[in-house]
Amino acid sequence: MFESAIMDKTLRQMAAGSLEIETGTQEVDFNAIVLDDIVPNNFHATSVAAVQNIYHITQEIAQNFQAEITLQQIKDWHKVLMRGLINNAGEFSTKQRVLPNVNTQLTHPKDIAEELKLWVKKYNNIQHLSDIAKSHYHFEIIHPFSDGNGRIGRLIVLAQCLQIGIKPPTINNNNKALYYILLEYAQINPAPLAYFFSSMC
Repeated sequence: MFESAIMDKTLRQMAAGSLEIETGTQEVDFNAIVLDDIVPNNFHATSVAAVQNIYHITQEIAQNFQAEITLQQIKDWHKVLMRGLINNAGEFSTKQRVLPNVNTQLTHPKDIAEELKLWVKKYNNIQHLSDIAKSHYHFEIIHPFSDGNGRIGRLIVLAQCLQIGIKPPTINNNNKALYYILLEYAQINPAPLAYFFSSMC
């Protein structure tokens, strides 16, 4: 689908950017850890684990992107992504979650499993970027885990993009403000988010 060297760089940039907008970890430090096995100064063990986890699961998803995205698959990805970072990695949240500065009601903890089953069924045959934009917004308002929802949501976008044969978008600190605005607006119209994804490929 894509040349190996180009794909490797794309995956690193996507993983680094996704982590950067959540934790502030810069791409140069990300690459030092995953490419050179060098831990930057003042990096705690959890920060290193966050880098290694997202890098490994990004590679795994890229290698097996044709596999169907199931509820269990999402939980397994989250378990790898958040391993050593939270004590309930791979398990749905049992508490109400709140998104700061967003007026959106998230799925009640008791309804997460059922809502995510419906999500899997609804988006199991992605065809276009508009479908990916819709599914991304829907997943984020389900917000099934206690932490790491943004990262796992963007990993799902990665898998979905590869499934329809397009380069996944790179989202980082340079475009995160627009990304968050368009993600919230996707409740009304997902087209701008889909266009954003295409322009970041």
